Amino acid sequence: MLLLDRLLGRVPDPRPLWQPPEVFSQRLLLLHEISQASALLFPARRLLEALCGFLRGRDGAAQRLQWQFLHRDAEPTLLVQGMLAPSREVDYLLEVFRQLLERLTLPEAVVEIVLQVDDWQAFQQPSTDLFRTVQDMQQDDGFLERLRARMGSDAVQGIRAQPDHRPEHAWRYCEPVEKDGGGEAASARHDHQPIWLLPKPQSLPVRQGHPCYQGRLQLQVFSQRIESGWWDGADVARDYYRASNPAGQQLWVYQDRRSGKWFLQGFFD
Repeated sequence: MLLLDRLLGRVPDPRPLWQPPEVFSQRLLLLHEISQASALLFPARRLLEALCGFLRGRDGAAQRLQWQFLHRDAEPTLLVQGMLAPSREVDYLLEVFRQLLERLTLPEAVVEIVLQVDDWQAFQQPSTDLFRTVQDMQQDDGFLERLRARMGSDAVQGIRAQPDHRPEHAWRYCEPVEKDGGGEAASARHDHQPIWLLPKPQSLPVRQGHPCYQGRLQLQVFSQRIESGWWDGADVARDYYRASNPAGQQLWVYQDRRSGKWFLQGFFD
């Protein structure tokens, strides 16, 4: 009876509000099997257009896309498309996807494609300075994206300064577009330190009480004393000097104050 009254409009008929899905998940059954990875680009565009419509409807952008390529007799091929910055542009996402396909090997033909995005974030218009436009920034990011997709994420990284006086601990790898947190990290490096540092300090031979590198070194000026790292088990006690060898090279060397040994840390321009 209550249902009839609601249908006739005699009593209120409240309806729950429609809630859009929190995640994007869509699959596309292919009309023909695809055995070449590059041929997946055309059907993938349809899924990316649906994804970008989903993101624009929620004023969002995605930075990590999960692809699955289903086969008849083999396990699904998984492909994760991670990007430097969130995006909701079809052409941009498709270009990054194309670069990833060049490194993809399929075990057998693909019969279905699944695209899923579990986490997305609010879209933020990139800010620029007076002389750079949004298009310039997108071109730079696009170049880095193509490099990462072609060579792998680990092969394309940035370098960021860290607030540590020990040269080998004063930097770390980071995302290529990651911003420096401020001047504090960069303040650990001084003008009397070279930019070119060796991956690992090189032990120097000592002859007649003088360190040598392609000949006897001439210590020019005392650079600095570093005593640091006692809190993390990698403490150092070093006296740094700027030195030159007979070939005219300008070197940055130090003497370990505990062992008395000499090491080469880097080179000046």
